[in-house]
Amino acid sequence: MPAQLQLPTPATTSTPASAAFAAPALTTSPDTSANRNSALERRARLTARLAKLAAAGYLAPLARQIGSLGGCTRPIRMTGHRTRLDTATGQILDHLDTRHLPAGELLLRCGNRRTTRCPACSTLYRYDTYQLIAAGLRGGKTIPTSVATHPRVFATLTAPGFGPVHNQPGTTPCTCGTRHADGDPLLGTPLNPQRYDYTGAVLWNAHAPALWARFTTHLRREIANAAGLTQRTLRHHATLSYEPLRV
Repeated sequence: MPAQLQLPTPATTSTPASAAFAAPALTTSPDTSANRNSALERRARLTARLAKLAAAGYLAPLARQIGSLGGCTRPIRMTGHRTRLDTATGQILDHLDTRHLPAGELLLRCGNRRTTRCPACSTLYRYDTYQLIAAGLRGGKTIPTSVATHPRVFATLTAPGFGPVHNQPGTTPCTCGTRHADGDPLLGTPLNPQRYDYTGAVLWNAHAPALWARFTTHLRREIANAAGLTQRTLRHHATLSYEPLRV
């Protein structure tokens, strides 16, 4: 890599400087001009960095590394090295040192399920969830197609209500008569604070983990007992899966 990257200089023309850099017809505020200059400076710095990467032969590998993220907005940055050996011969099968990567780091998808954190990874998670559920119903992805003849039950468990709250019921307005926008601070708050069961809501959320653990334990026991099986052998005849509903 050269010590200093020589960028091509623009060709000179006979155009007068006053004409080449004439002021625009529309006047702009100082703030607008400052923002524009700042954007131009950032673009110039980015262009210079890309030119250096291209000169060193790193631009294409970096593009492939970024492309493998699939649009992840919060990639995990890992540094270090990894070596895989053949335990029988001691031969090095693979060696990776992040210092030799284009970005100096190994970039991995964050895998976050929340759209507000990473839309790309959350979308991929939703697609994967659908495929896993579909495979369990009709086969595929190493699951035999014979599962399509097996009985299945989709049970939706809903937490108790503690009073009506402001919400977004589809295309209709809220009960209060207002169409709440995303991020409205009223969403989820009680319509009638004087009649809302705050004590019940607090106790339910405080004990929800223990209640869920007790429920799942007894559910397996009851299903095994109804089928005349032990809990140990139940796994060979039925599968229980849980998926939280996100609204």
